[in-house]
Amino acid sequence: MKKLCNEGERQHTVHIGSTPSSGKTTFWQRMEREIEHVKKYYPDANYIGIADGSKDNWSFLEQYTQKQTLDFYRLSEKSKLSDLSGFRNLTGL
Repeated sequence: MKKLCNEGERQHTVHIGSTPSSGKTTFWQRMEREIEHVKKYYPDANYIGIADGSKDNWSFLEQYTQKQTLDFYRLSEKSKLSDLSGFRNLTGL
């Protein structure tokens, strides 16, 4: 989550994550708490969800944001890793 000033400059960013072993439920709970905390202080702000394209990201973000957009950088990074791992499997590396 980013906080921007009136001129659009980033003032603050919150990154939330969790380990794969803790599961998505833990991540969603953390994200939900953070969103509720921010909305308490900035109830009239415009909220935009940014995600990498995973279907469950969109259904979660639609509950809390007016608009959603694709994080193309993250999506392209996942695609590169996916393509690379497929290449390794084919070459036996």
